[in-house]
Amino acid sequence: MYRAKSSGRNQLRFYAPEYEREAKEQLELEIALQRALRGDALHVVYQPKVDATGVLRGVEALVRWDNDGQGSIAPDRFIAIAEESGLIAEMDAWVMGEACRQLAEWRAEGLEIPNMSVNVCAADFKHPDYPGFVTDTLKSHGLLATDLTLEMTERVLFDESVDDIRKTLDAIQALGIALSIDDFGTGYSSLSYLHRFAVKELKIDKSFVQGIGRDQMAESLAQTLIHIGEILKLTVTAEGVETQAQRDFLGTYGCHLYQGFLFSRPLAPSDLACWMRQQSCPSPGDADAKRPEVAL
Repeated sequence: MYRAKSSGRNQLRFYAPEYEREAKEQLELEIALQRALRGDALHVVYQPKVDATGVLRGVEALVRWDNDGQGSIAPDRFIAIAEESGLIAEMDAWVMGEACRQLAEWRAEGLEIPNMSVNVCAADFKHPDYPGFVTDTLKSHGLLATDLTLEMTERVLFDESVDDIRKTLDAIQALGIALSIDDFGTGYSSLSYLHRFAVKELKIDKSFVQGIGRDQMAESLAQTLIHIGEILKLTVTAEGVETQAQRDFLGTYGCHLYQGFLFSRPLAPSDLACWMRQQSCPSPGDADAKRPEVAL
C-alpha cells in the first residue's frame, strides 16, 4: 500500500517480500535516529564557501550520523527518514544550535568565519514561533542576524502551507537573516518565487557542475542559472566543484562563490581551524570518515 501511495495516484503494486524487509529497515533506522537525536550521536561538519580568489566567505553546516549498528549513514537517507517521521524539525533545531555555538567558539579563538549557512525545511517555517527561535539562538551565542544564512530547497516554496511559510519567511527576512535557494534548478524552478520572496543566494546543484566539460546541456544550464542570478542581483554559489576546469568555466560566466572538494571536503571543527590557519598538518580528509587528531 505504501509503495503504491508513494508512486502517485491510481497505482497498483503487488506484495513482495523485499517490501516487508525495507519497511522493517526503515522502522529500525527511525528508532535509531530518535535515539541518536537524544543521545548526541549526531555531529556537524563544515564545508568552506570561497570566492574566486580562494578567500573564505562562509561555511555550510552539514549534519552527519555514525550509527553504531550500520556505520556512517548517508545524509540523503537519514534526512529523508527524519522528514517522513516528523523528526526533521527537531534535527534542524539541534543543527542550528550547534552551528551557532561553533561559530561563536571559532570567533572567540580569533578565527574570522564571515557567515554560517544552515539547511532548513518546510516543517521549520510552519511554526509561527520559528523566527523567535532563530533570534534567541543567535542572541544566546552573541551572534547577529547577518551572521546566518538559511538554505532551503525550492520545494519549500511550493508546500501546501505556503501562505504560513511565506509569513515566516517575511519575518525572518525582516530580521536581516539571508535566505538561500539550495539545489537551484533541480526542483520546480518557477522564477516567480524569486520575485515574491527575499532570496539573497542561488546555489547551483552539483549535478550541473559535475557535467561541465562533458555535457553541453549541463554547461548551458549552469550558464543560465548564473545569468539569472546576475539579472536579479543575487549571489550565485556553485556546489560540488571538484576540478579546476569546472571552477574556470563557472568563473568565466561570473559565478561568485564555490563549494567542493577542489577547495575542501566537509571538515570537523578543529580541521577547519587548521585549514583556515594554513598550517602544516595531516590531511584531515572528509569528516564523515574517521576524524584524525590535529595538533593546533
